[in-house]
Amino acid sequence: MFTKHANVTADICLTSYFSYSFLFNLTGNSFDETKTFFR
Repeated sequence: MFTKHANVTADICLTSYFSYSFLFNLTGNSFDETKTFFR
């Protein structure tokens, strides 16, 4: 059960990473806003 949860978390992190990369390519400011949002 723990392993399954870890896999789901990893998938979310991976999806988020690609989303940030996509936004970063569109607008340079989105990356800084995202870092502020997660801190």
